[in-house]
Amino acid sequence: MTTENQVVAAGNNVPAVVNASNYIALAIQAKVEGFLAANEGLDLDYVRMGSYLKISKKGNFVESHDDTVSYGDNIDVVVAKAEKRWTLWGAEKSPEEGQLIVADRDEAVAKANLENWLANNPDAYERYSIDDLQLRLLAYIVPVRANGQVMLHPDQAPTIYLMSFAQGDTFGFGQYAMSIFDGKYKTIGVAGGTGANKVVTRLTTEERDRKGSTDTFLGIKFECLGVFNPADYGIEIQG
Repeated sequence: MTTENQVVAAGNNVPAVVNASNYIALAIQAKVEGFLAANEGLDLDYVRMGSYLKISKKGNFVESHDDTVSYGDNIDVVVAKAEKRWTLWGAEKSPEEGQLIVADRDEAVAKANLENWLANNPDAYERYSIDDLQLRLLAYIVPVRANGQVMLHPDQAPTIYLMSFAQGDTFGFGQYAMSIFDGKYKTIGVAGGTGANKVVTRLTTEERDRKGSTDTFLGIKFECLGVFNPADYGIEIQG
């Protein structure tokens, strides 16, 4: 018998029957806790070990370690969990490009870790400083549809990605979550007071102008598609 806070695993971390609609959040919890339990005593950080999604130069959502895995310029996901972390990624065209150098909840810890990393990589002093640390939203996202294909199935473990939102997108996601809470999407069946982790969100890349410059950059547009319902994907729910 299951409870609201349990996920029953069938086979390879496949959530089977749950007694709540927060299937995605519980599936993520099960995977993270399973990973940490299996590696108990090794002091591994799921945030550093997890698979990341990033925006390519072409404006597509791609896997950070294999950009041949591309989902195009939009992807429908559930943003099930998010946390703010002081973050530094390797600079473009640097030896550390694509590398997560620092990702810590506490600013003082992040600074100390960056200083330690620089001490062990003295050639990087010319590329990075403490001022490069940014407070970013780290989101746990599960794709439900991409490239015209359904990605969530009852007999497969959900694909779970981490995505580090840029500062502008961190603020933008907060505004989006507030618009959901305020009832902006009532016309599509999303009641006011709903959390952003209870809906399907379409992430779309868009080109933006940088203030005071002719340069442009890529950001993310957030669009609510409706309340996430596991049954829409053939996932059995009790209760």
